[in-house]
This record gives sequence, structure tokens and C-alpha cells, in this order.
Amino acid sequence: FLFRDMQKACDLLAECIRADKKDFLIFGDYDADGFCATAILYRYFRAIGIEPRMLIPERLTEGYDLNPDQVATILEDPPHLLITVDCGTNADESVEALLTAGVSVIISDHHQALKLPNRTLCPYINPVIEDESYPFPFLSGAGVALKLALAFSKDYPVSPETVDTLYTLAAVATVADIMPLEDENRHLVWRGIQSFREAAPLGLLQLAQGREISSQLFSFHIGPRLNAAGRMGEVDVALDLLLSDDAKEAQRLADRLENLNQQRKSTEEDIFAKAISQLEDEYGDEKPPFVIVHGKGWHLGVLGIVASRLTELYRCPALVLSEEGNILKGSGRSYANFNLLASLDFAADHLLQYGGHEQARSEER
Repeated sequence: FLFRDMQKACDLLAECIRADKKDFLIFGDYDADGFCATAILYRYFRAIGIEPRMLIPERLTEGYDLNPDQVATILEDPPHLLITVDCGTNADESVEALLTAGVSVIISDHHQALKLPNRTLCPYINPVIEDESYPFPFLSGAGVALKLALAFSKDYPVSPETVDTLYTLAAVATVADIMPLEDENRHLVWRGIQSFREAAPLGLLQLAQGREISSQLFSFHIGPRLNAAGRMGEVDVALDLLLSDDAKEAQRLADRLENLNQQRKSTEEDIFAKAISQLEDEYGDEKPPFVIVHGKGWHLGVLGIVASRLTELYRCPALVLSEEGNILKGSGRSYANFNLLASLDFAADHLLQYGGHEQARSEER
């Protein structure tokens, strides 16, 4: 409740429940953090007897965030309450459209705000908004969703076993989304590791496959496989895996994620090789000050991870762009203390849409 709007969010939830307006929609992002954050709120609501709907856009066809197209889809069958996870901070116009249509909204996110959001519209639960009072700014999107569920549980409690499950999901997401493992995150991940074997969803246990439970497992094994679903355009595989309570179904979904991850690796290697060739042609043996590469029809789902590899190789920020028609879409990664988001702000007149973290990630179109 150190979040400025957390009590406001809890009051809005209680108001909906008392009025028997229990058609909730969780709107998430298409990566491991977004999947885990969505699963946290879904499992929480299911534990208090509410069956929420879920919507995660397809990275390849529907784009990022709570955009106008997504709002149009949502309003075809409007819920009583929409809660975003791992997105929504910069979607003021979409929030206004939903409110005008009679849909209540709670925004939970951890991405940078391009401007101060209008808190009179709805509760904004985001530790990095400039006017936020929460003392720890490095929560993942799932970490924020966990805080929201814990706050809701003050009035609508769930079992300690359910809370442990929510912590395992938040721990995986915190590591997978490359959040600093310090202060509150260090405790959150430690607690998730401690309870993982007893409390983790069956799908995560299938992905772990008897391995030692550690942050390395989350970072190098589980995280990439969850992310592969979003990168390759099959978000339902990852989300179903995190929500399944059937062992056979969880095993089938884990096998499918493994297959998607192999496809992701092959596609990634192809684009990485083309990017290296492009940079060698442009710079020869010199080191580029800022990597910008592009190609026609490059698979949007792997551009971010290619950018990460180029950043590590050349030790500078990187943007990797795919040309589709007359538009370049892509992802960027920062290096050292370079503020990639600020550099995109500087170039905003040339960009249709952008956002992300200052350093960890930036989605650019």
C-alpha cells in the first residue's frame, strides 16, 4: 500500500464485486513477464471464485500494448473491469475510450511513462512513474501484479499455498525480464525458489525437469522457453502451460515450448548472421558507435534477442529493425548507462510508436 493508487485499486475491485460486476479481463504483454503476470492475477481471482477472461495480443500481428485496435476488440464484448499487467502506462487514450464505454480500468505495469499519466482516470500501479511513492523501482511486471494480488487479498484472502504459487511465478518473471536481483527482488526470487518444488504450477515443474531450482534455471532455461511462445506467435502455449493443473496437458505444452524454442534459435541465428554481415560491410574492422541494422521481412519475434547479442558483441547500444512496406519495426537494447529510451525521445518526430525501459528493453516502431 505504499503505491499511491493501491488503495484506490482495491476499492475499485471491491466496488465491482459488491455490485456483482465480476466480468474481469486481464490484459497482458506477450513475453515471459507478461505471461507470468497474467497467470498471477488469473490464479488469484480463480482462488476467490472469479473466473476472469484473459487477452494477450500476438506480437507478430497485433502489436504492443493496449492500443486502439485492441480496445476495439475488447469493446466487442466489454468486461466490467479491465486490469493490465506489464503494459498500459502510456495508453491514456485507450483508457479514456474504455472508461467512456463503461469499462472500469486498473493499470499495473513497470515500464517508463513517456509523460505523467492522468491518475484521475484510473489507478496506476507502476513503481517507476515519476510521481510514484513506492520505494523500490525495479519490480518486474509480474512483481507489480503480485503486489496487486497481495493488496486485493487483504479484503479477499487466499490460502498460503496460493500465495506461494504466485511468488514462484513472480520469481521466474523477475529473472527472465532481467530485473536487478537486489533489495526487494532478491527476497522475492529467494522466496519463489524456496517454494518452487511444492508450489510452482505443473507447467513450470515440467520445464524444470528435475534440475536444480535457481535463478540460473529461470534465466537460461525457463525464461527463454516462455519467451519463445511470444516470439514465435503462439502466446496461448505459454499461458496455458502456466495455468494448467493437468500433468499430461502440462507435459504436452512443455514439449511444444521446447519445439518453439528450437524454431526461435534457428530464426535468430539466421538474422544475427545477416546483421553481422551488414555491419562488417559498413564498418569493416572499426567498432560502430551505435548499431543500427535492418532487413526486409526479418522475423519480429527475435529482433530483441538479436539486438542483445549485438550489444554484447560490439559493446554499444543496438537497434534491429525489420522493413515491412514503408515502415520499420524493431527492438533495441542499451549498453552500460546509455539511456536508450531518452535517445528515442530525441528522435520521436521520426517514430510512430515506442516505449520500454530506460536500459533493459525498448520496443521501437
